[in-house]
Amino acid sequence: MADTRTAVAAGAADHPKTVRLITGDSVTVTNGPRGRQTTSVRPGPGAGREDIVFHTFEQDGHLRVLPADASPLVGRGTLDRRLFDVTALLAQRYDDAHTDTLP
Repeated sequence: MADTRTAVAAGAADHPKTVRLITGDSVTVTNGPRGRQTTSVRPGPGAGREDIVFHTFEQDGHLRVLPADASPLVGRGTLDRRLFDVTALLAQRYDDAHTDTLP
């Protein structure tokens, strides 16, 4: 029996998906061989966005991308951390192929 995660990842290898974070930054996820994901982040529009550091990490099977300027707001509970859960945003069809609205 084939590992579903590997089969899905292999099938999606040629189809990167891009989601726009609430900050306006774009995150592109590409699934590769053996379920590995690669990400690239393109800062959103706005003065100084090109200098923002992005923290990319996987936790509980979810890929998260957190811009450094949003981190204190998430830490204080001002911004919901789920807004930076790229896996969940893609599952909810917030990718560019399905919507042009922000989460």
